[in-house]
Amino acid sequence: MKNKKNVMYLNYSLEMGGIEIMIVNMASAIKVEGFNPSICVLKGGGTLEQIAINNDIKVLNMDKKAGIDFNLIFKLRKTLRDNNIRVIHTNNYSSWMYGALSAFLLRNVKLIHTEHSIVEGPPRRYWLEKALSLMTDHTIAVSESVKNGMVVKALINRNNITVIDNGIDTERYRPDEKKRKEARKALNIKPNEIAIGIVARLELVKNHALLIDAFEIVHSGNENVKLIIVGDGSIRTELEKRARALSANEKILFLGERKDIGYVMNALDIFVLSSLSEGMSLTLLEAMSSGLATVATAVGGNVSTIKDGETGVLVKSEDIQEMATTIEKLAQSEHERIRLGENARNKILKKYSETVMTNKYMELYSIK
Repeated sequence: MKNKKNVMYLNYSLEMGGIEIMIVNMASAIKVEGFNPSICVLKGGGTLEQIAINNDIKVLNMDKKAGIDFNLIFKLRKTLRDNNIRVIHTNNYSSWMYGALSAFLLRNVKLIHTEHSIVEGPPRRYWLEKALSLMTDHTIAVSESVKNGMVVKALINRNNITVIDNGIDTERYRPDEKKRKEARKALNIKPNEIAIGIVARLELVKNHALLIDAFEIVHSGNENVKLIIVGDGSIRTELEKRARALSANEKILFLGERKDIGYVMNALDIFVLSSLSEGMSLTLLEAMSSGLATVATAVGGNVSTIKDGETGVLVKSEDIQEMATTIEKLAQSEHERIRLGENARNKILKKYSETVMTNKYMELYSIK
């Protein structure tokens, strides 16, 4: 591809997170294909900024002020002009608002927006999203559930929303027996222990409390299990306190934020996502790509990602006993874990690879 079109990704920050990792990876991928990508953040200082810079991706910081920053609109508009941006790709609500308003009436700038989740909000938020959609050239949802949410809540025309599934690096996230042995040794997981893990922000919406309580039930009947919790967030202290009160406390390990998720995934036997709501979980895709048996609550994009009983297991949201029973069954059956993991990996390779996703976006970037 000879196209040298300037593409700018706009996001709130480059703090560690699934969307932020995806942006850095996409920017790096389209650079190889001949585009000229940059990343613009409303708030600087994120841990992924240096990774982007190391990949020769320009990072711009708008230094957003607290609250609604009207001056940022004009600052961002000037940035688009000064950098000859032809495509601005926004992600989620705040960047969509500032991106759309700054690009409005700039004839040579195309606006593409990707919505990763539907968050409950006041009616004025949905009215604004409806207005923003009218200023957007291509509105993307990462799953059918997110698309339906945009249609029902924001009353956006269904025909104006395209679903592009999230994709992940299937080489980085793949089964590796050598890494498995190294990772399990590093995390002090014994050969006979079944390692159950979750990778998610430590926030209420991810409902770690349900998983911790379910793990206590599992541990009461099988002491050869260990729970690995990866991530950080505002309720970490609360969750650690909850874990300390349990008899299974010594088998619950909080790793905090990690950059080597593919390495950690190889140490696990079962991956669990206990969220109250989800758009399209990148860590769920990464776990499936890593060949893990997965258990996820039947909410949002999880339902379209996992075919229940074939590529993973879906359980009712907030049902501790069903979560515990499902984990117990998988812990007892290596054959079932292998079957689900192999099926999951095959599904990711066919539908959710980073290459498939990036190619779909590049097609949109290339449209004049």
